[in-house]
Amino acid sequence: MAVRIYGKNLNYRKVEDEKGREIIRQIEIAYREYETTGELVGAGSEDFSPERESREVEDRWVWTWDGQRLNKGGKRWFECAGLIRFRKSEKAAVKAYLQTKYNAAVLQLR
Repeated sequence: MAVRIYGKNLNYRKVEDEKGREIIRQIEIAYREYETTGELVGAGSEDFSPERESREVEDRWVWTWDGQRLNKGGKRWFECAGLIRFRKSEKAAVKAYLQTKYNAAVLQLR
């Protein structure tokens, strides 16, 4: 199964409302599609309205544990691997892809 990882915002399309204020109507966001094995299968951009983006896209911090490192209290020592943006409907597949990418024993999206 392919997962779509979103990157930066490429373009904003704005319109003026009846009071003369600029409102964002559409956002163009770059993406890359990966197989859960880590293979890149595609790239491109997708257009979102602000409402659709907030409904379908999620931003999460990726935390990984290598399976060995512990803190002074004997608890697992997680390391932050960065911020990721993905479709909410693909959360399980994204976790599988990231677990493969970072070779982590435990992976958390916070």
